[in-house]
Amino acid sequence: MNIINKIITLLTTLIMILILVGLVFSSSVRNNLIDLSENLYNSGPVGILVAIWLIWSFSTAPKTLKKLYNAKGLNSKFWKNL
Repeated sequence: MNIINKIITLLTTLIMILILVGLVFSSSVRNNLIDLSENLYNSGPVGILVAIWLIWSFSTAPKTLKKLYNAKGLNSKFWKNL
């Protein structure tokens, strides 16, 4: 179970990195993210709960990026700290 949690954390961080890079370089990613947030907001309480859950699920990404930077790459030190 511990390995599955590490993999999920790593994938969530990877998705967040891709979104941030896409926001900087691609206008279509920006438009899709704006459309997603508008759809969630217009869906009422369920949409707002989903938006809160999405924000919460990406809250571990900065910590994981810091661990990756301190380990100087994807190595066993990073995997143990994750």
